[in-house]
Formats: sequence, structure tokens, C-alpha cells
Amino acid sequence: MSSSGAAPDAENDDPMHLITVLLLVLYFVLLYGSLVMIQIALWTGYDSTGKSYAIQFGWLGNYGVSVDAWYLFQVLSVGALGSFIHAATSLADYVGNREASNSWVVWFFLRPFIGSALALVFYLALRGGLLSGTTSATSLNVYGFAGLSAVSGMFSKQATDKLREVFDTLFRTKAGDGDDARKDSLAPTQAPPGGS
Repeated sequence: MSSSGAAPDAENDDPMHLITVLLLVLYFVLLYGSLVMIQIALWTGYDSTGKSYAIQFGWLGNYGVSVDAWYLFQVLSVGALGSFIHAATSLADYVGNREASNSWVVWFFLRPFIGSALALVFYLALRGGLLSGTTSATSLNVYGFAGLSAVSGMFSKQATDKLREVFDTLFRTKAGDGDDARKDSLAPTQAPPGGS
């Protein structure tokens, strides 16, 4: 499927059972509801003047947090929300095209967590690398960071592929340099077929 970047091999994999599909749908509904509630709790406690930040969960209580902690909660939850969009859309495509297979259950389950973690990494890289260390969190554009977090979660597969490509290019060594030049390298040597 194009929505997830790869298609399962329908001939070599068991089709996903109806109960598995229903459990995944239930998981996505509960996840979405939780993420929306977290967003409501965060935005209800948001103060654009920067004087106070809180997480207001209503009957679960209100919790005052630092502006940096508020941003971390925001980035993590919006990154998961972006990945939820990707994973739920992919599940609908797979089931609709009758290509859903059991080997993809873990992928669907973990995708929101991966997107959340990737959003956090992007946030930390932007805060630490592109913005001045003296820039106060209260002067940041919260909507920009929330949008970037959602997009990095939604396109987490493409983002990780691009990051790998960038770092492979930036840190590439010439053949014969780096580990190749070290005599104590742990890289295995070639053995003849059947040899040890």
C-alpha cells in the first residue's frame, strides 16, 4: 500500500482476522479519544502571556507545570496524533483493499508511539540546534511547534528515512577509512561457503 510505504505480501502472510481488525479499530478509537482529551486539557491550561501553564483534566485535577514541561506534553501528544492519522488511514486502506495481514498488527500498534518519539526528537533538535539557547519557551510559536510535531508524526516513516539518508551522507567515510582502516575492527571477514 502506498499509504504506509510498503505492501504486505498477501501470498506469504495470513490475512488479518475480523476480530483483530475490530480490536485495532477499538484501539484507534480509544487512542484518538485519549489524545483529543489530552489536547483539550493542554489548550485549556495554555496562557499566551506565559504567566502560567497548566494541564486541566477536569475531574482528574488541574496540574500546574512549567512552560517547558507543557511544550513537551504538547509535542508528544500531537506527534502521536499525527501518527494516529497515518496508522488509522493505512489500516482502513489495507482492510478496504483486503490486503490486511497479521504481520502488520505490531506496526499499527506501535506507530503512534514512534511518531510521538520522533516529534520529541525534532522538537529537541529545533530547540537546541536552531534557536538561541537564551530563547525563552514563552516566546516560541506554540502553533508552529504543534504543527511540526503533527507533521513529523504523520510522516514519521518518511522523516526517519530522510534523516537516515542525510546522516549517511553527512557522516560517510571513504572506502578504506574509518573502521576499514582499523586493525582491531570487529567487522567480520568473509568466509568461504561452508567455512567457519
